[in-house]
Amino acid sequence: MPRSARPGVKRPKTVFKVGTYEELIPQADLVVNLTPDKQHSDVVRTVQPLMKDGAALGYSHGFNIVEVGEQIRKDITVVMVAPKCPGTEVREEYKRGFGVPTLIAVHPENDPKGEGMAIAKAWAAATGGHRAGRAGIVLSLRK
Repeated sequence: MPRSARPGVKRPKTVFKVGTYEELIPQADLVVNLTPDKQHSDVVRTVQPLMKDGAALGYSHGFNIVEVGEQIRKDITVVMVAPKCPGTEVREEYKRGFGVPTLIAVHPENDPKGEGMAIAKAWAAATGGHRAGRAGIVLSLRK
């Protein structure tokens, strides 16, 4: 059992806001869509009107954008951060102080301020991708 889960261990106060997606998305700088593929289009149609101008939309793969051709508002930056293993392994490696190899990409048609690569790198580093060895974070390109 992790030390923080043991009875009597004082836990740090959370810094996360809790609320419904309707309450939280309008404040978010990055909205991440990690739903199953079949739900992506419905989720994006639901959250896109709630997203503030200039926010970023993140995916863990590019199928919905590249193959389905989902249309995203032009003021929204679209990035992909794709760890090359299941989420449970990403978490376990992160807890050990490591990370897993991670692909990153920016949708060229949705990078209005040119900040997409910085957003993708920061998100990948936040999951520990930069600690996965020499090529921990790899740029993914589609021609």
